[in-house]
Amino acid sequence: MTLFRRITAPEPTPTWGVTSAVVTLLLNLAFMTVVGGSVGVALLQARPEALTLGWIVGALLTLAWVYFRAGQPAEWQDFYNPFVGRVPLLIAFGTGFAAAVSLDLIGLLGGGQFVNAPQLLFLTPNSGLLAWALSALFVLLLQPVSEELLFRGMIYSTLRARLNVWLTVASTSLLYAGFHLAVYPLHPSGWWYSVAEPLVMGVILGLIRAGDGSPRGALAAHVGAGIFALLKVGLLG
Repeated sequence: MTLFRRITAPEPTPTWGVTSAVVTLLLNLAFMTVVGGSVGVALLQARPEALTLGWIVGALLTLAWVYFRAGQPAEWQDFYNPFVGRVPLLIAFGTGFAAAVSLDLIGLLGGGQFVNAPQLLFLTPNSGLLAWALSALFVLLLQPVSEELLFRGMIYSTLRARLNVWLTVASTSLLYAGFHLAVYPLHPSGWWYSVAEPLVMGVILGLIRAGDGSPRGALAAHVGAGIFALLKVGLLG
């Protein structure tokens, strides 16, 4: 009952509106695809790391815009404080890691093999130091922070001010899955890794966000999922 009350607890109306959230989402798509892709290819030519570098640039531009537009709203004021929040960071981190493992096991049962996450398709155990460094920077820091501030930050808060928590989690999860499908390469193994896994992970991150009351817990869970994705590449290739 306590967990249910946490998840369904009302939240303050954000300082931004629907228009700002939509504009931020569209800008993020442009930053990650057009701008980031162009910069990545220009700097690294046709090397596999070019896409990752482009996504790093896109994530940095997204963070700059979110900070400029949203500033420091009340629900984010303790975002960087590990001792504040309704969901302990270690539990959120473990939930994200366990969810990633579970979803991959489902993918294994369906496809017969472990495969890389879409944003790590070009990474192998034998990739060079640059590829691993860029991948780690993106998957463990810039991707979690930029996506959580956007989807479980601006978009979630905007929708939660108008919808109940269940519709808010469902809506943000659908947008999150659509974003992954639009930005990251279509996974050669099929729909599971490109559509279903991001959708289910979006629901899990959304519920953690609802329980914590800020994007902080979802970010910790996202990092946990990212660590598993990198470990899978390093250990299983």
